[in-house]
Amino acid sequence: MNTRSFLSLFFVVLAVALAGAVGWRVHAYNQGEVRATINGPAALDSAPAGMRERGNGGTAQQQQIVTDGGTASVAGHGMSAIPAAATQQQSRGPMTLREQRFAEALAAAQRASAEQPQKIAMQRPAPAPAIVTPQKPAEKPGILARIGNAISNAFNGNSTANAAPQQQNNPSQRRENPREKEPAERDKPKEKDPASDTMPPQLQGIVFQPPVINDGQETSIIITAVDDLSGIRNISGSVASPTGKALQGFAAQREAPESSRYIARISVPKDAEQGMWHINFLSLTDNASNTTNINMQQTGGAGFTVNSSRPDSTPPSLRAVYVDRRAMNGGEKNTVFVQATDDKSGVAIVSGVFQSPAKTARIGFGCRNTAPDQFECDLVPPKSVDCGEWQLEQIQLQDKAQNMTTVRGDNPLVAAVKVNIGGDHCDSVAPTVESLTIDPLDVSNANDGMVTVTAIVSDDSSGVASISGQVAGPAADNGQPPRVYFAFQPSDTPDRWIGRINIPKFAAKGTWTIVWLQALDKSNNLKTYAQTDPVLANAKFTVH
Repeated sequence: MNTRSFLSLFFVVLAVALAGAVGWRVHAYNQGEVRATINGPAALDSAPAGMRERGNGGTAQQQQIVTDGGTASVAGHGMSAIPAAATQQQSRGPMTLREQRFAEALAAAQRASAEQPQKIAMQRPAPAPAIVTPQKPAEKPGILARIGNAISNAFNGNSTANAAPQQQNNPSQRRENPREKEPAERDKPKEKDPASDTMPPQLQGIVFQPPVINDGQETSIIITAVDDLSGIRNISGSVASPTGKALQGFAAQREAPESSRYIARISVPKDAEQGMWHINFLSLTDNASNTTNINMQQTGGAGFTVNSSRPDSTPPSLRAVYVDRRAMNGGEKNTVFVQATDDKSGVAIVSGVFQSPAKTARIGFGCRNTAPDQFECDLVPPKSVDCGEWQLEQIQLQDKAQNMTTVRGDNPLVAAVKVNIGGDHCDSVAPTVESLTIDPLDVSNANDGMVTVTAIVSDDSSGVASISGQVAGPAADNGQPPRVYFAFQPSDTPDRWIGRINIPKFAAKGTWTIVWLQALDKSNNLKTYAQTDPVLANAKFTVH
């Protein structure tokens, strides 16, 4: 017998056996069932326990509802209505439990044979994301197996519609959702390192004593400030007149070794502007180079009052400016003449700046008073300079009441002044920083330390005059990184310059970076390097 014939015979025998099992089950109900109806509680009390449970409704998904007209329908999750034959039977009288179960079995068999399973009414909860190992799909059961399962579930009071959701809703079988856990460690606030100073000094108060003075007198500013770790190194700032045209700088000193009070004396000149003088700018720096910069609004308008019998609030005015010689050579002396007037207190200070043709060099000059409103200024350029027309860039004027003004190139008097400078050696190129070497790359802040920076610098003509820079640490608690300025000194090797960065005790731990560098040659050509320049790309070291 071949395989095909065997399978055909096997399925025929299996179908006959299944039909016999169904008939035997029906016969057993006809012989031994206790007749009971849904609306007959007394009859159910005498029925077996399993039948009594089904008669009272079975599962929540399978209940029989009897209307006033005597008809009934069976509904539940995944269950359709009873066939028409069962409905006709109910019209003749109350349906027995045997008839009800038989109708349900036939309905389930019809659904399974049509291979159209009902949709599950209950929505399964979406499983949490998880890594699942691919598995071989389960084989789909045959038509006869599905018919048998449906009949068995119907007689036992179960349905596939009930089983799946119950299994999914079992808390012990739910996958753990990582998002339901406690906040991660990274979300917790970071503890402050007691050996790393990242907090700048904190201003606690400002008092002027006395609060009211006359012009020509002085007052004292008393600043109360504290620092959490390294201690305050410097407090400085300036006060401004009511119009802001006059400024007076100051530097405060600690009142006593353990005191939190810092005092500075402020002298107000004769004929000073009358009214409220206020804090214009205040800077507090600790020994770890953390700095707090405070403006007028942040001080709450702290200030003192000046009374003046002849107040001066107007800065000087420029009347004329010219040079003695229109052309000159580098290394020679020339004279700049300035005429300036002031309405009350008189002109006190006059200075100015010339800029080179290539705009890489500047030459400054100061002036002396030679007659009323007359000033003479010495202009002495280096021997090797950028050859060509040097332009007067600006003139600064300040009167005796400290009112200041700057007259720039947009003023015709300044724009007209030029000097042609020549010579045997013309230098218009600023120095070039070829490389930087930092040693060590790791330094401790347990005590004062030092980092050495070696710069290779070249210049095409006059030679390097000076190099300086600035290093910045990790951002402090106020968002501003600590900054340390440092200067280079020439070494015994040509083109090699050595800079030393002092790392104070309690300096902020983390990465420190050189963010600014400038090189000046002997012809006054200046080049500034920013952090984005390649030479500073890896200019870093670590404080721990």
